[in-house]
Amino acid sequence: MREQATNRPSRKLEWAVWGGLIVIVVGILGAFAFTQFKGKPLPVYSALSDFTLTNQDGQTVTLADLRGQIWIADVIFTRCPGQCLLMSQHMKELLARLPSTQPIQLVSFTTDPAYDRPAILKKYAAIFETNDARWSFLTGDKSTLHRVEVEDLKLAVVDKPAGQQDSPNDLFIHSEKFVLLDKLGRVRGYFDGGEAGVVAEVLAAANTVAHETLTLHDLPVVNATLNGLCAILLTFGYIFIRRKNVHAHRFCMVSAFITSVIFLICYLTYHIFIHHVTRFHNPAWFRPIYLTILLTHTILAIVIVPLILISLSRALKARFALHKQIARWTWPLWMYVSVTGVIVYLILYQIFPQ
Repeated sequence: MREQATNRPSRKLEWAVWGGLIVIVVGILGAFAFTQFKGKPLPVYSALSDFTLTNQDGQTVTLADLRGQIWIADVIFTRCPGQCLLMSQHMKELLARLPSTQPIQLVSFTTDPAYDRPAILKKYAAIFETNDARWSFLTGDKSTLHRVEVEDLKLAVVDKPAGQQDSPNDLFIHSEKFVLLDKLGRVRGYFDGGEAGVVAEVLAAANTVAHETLTLHDLPVVNATLNGLCAILLTFGYIFIRRKNVHAHRFCMVSAFITSVIFLICYLTYHIFIHHVTRFHNPAWFRPIYLTILLTHTILAIVIVPLILISLSRALKARFALHKQIARWTWPLWMYVSVTGVIVYLILYQIFPQ
C-alpha cells in the first residue's frame, strides 16, 4: 500500500498543472471576447526588423528601445521645402495631446542622412520648440534607414532626379503618411500626415491599440507558450516513467496531449482568420538555418499526430509492451516539435523580428 501511494504525484502538482491549463484556456477565450466586445482590433500590416540609428542628441536608438511602447512614425528631411514642415507641425500637435499615462513615442526618420546629422536634427527639433524625450529624430546609415522606411514601414522614399527638382532642396519624393506601431513593433495603421484631422484620428487609433489585451494577432506567443508547457510536461513524464512512477507519468502525458490539442486549436484559428504569414528574410546568412528548423518542425508535427494517438490508445488499453515500443519514437519526436515550436517563435519575433 505504501509503494502504491508513493507512485502517485501530489495533489498540489495535479491541481497546479490542470489549473494552469484551465487558466490558459479561459484567459485566451476571455481576452478574445473582451477585445471583440471593445471593437474590431486594428490589422497588422508588417513588423519592423531590428535597427541601430542615432537620435538628435547623438544617442544610439534601437528597436529594442521602442519595444513596450506605442509609437507614431513618419519620414522627413530638414531641408524639405514643403510637406515635412506641415507633417512635423502635426507631430507637435500630437505631442501636446499625448496622454501622460500612456507610453507613446513619436519617431521621425530622415531621408537625408548625409546632411541630417544629429546637430542638424537638433536644430530642426528646436523649430518646433520641443526637447521632449518622447519625440526622436533618427539618422544613421542610409541603407539601414532605407530598409526601415521602405521595406519595414512600407513607405515610399525616392531620390528626386535633378531635372525634376523645383528647387535645390527639392531632393526627395517621400510618403506623407503617419505610421502607428504597437508595443511589439508591428505596423497597425497608416494616416495622412498632411490632413487637418490627422491628430485626432491617430490618437483614437493609438488609444485602441493601447487598450488591446489579446487579439488573434497575438496567438503566436500563445502558441509558443503552449509548446513550451508541453515540452515541460514531456520532460516530467519521461523522468517519472524512468522512476517507475506510472501514475505520475500518465498524468503528465495526458496533460501534454491536452496542451497539444489546445495548441492545435489556436494554431488553426490563427491561420484561418489571420491571412498573414511571417516570412524570414533577414539576416540572409541565417535563413537556411531557419528554414531547416521550420521544415523539420512542420514535417514532424504532421508525422507525430498519429504516433501520439496510437501511443495514448495503447496506454489507456493497458497494452504496455506495445505502448513502450511506439513511445520510444513518439516521445523524442514530440519533444522536438514542441521545442522547435518555441525556437521558431523566438527567431521570428524576438531574435530576428521580421
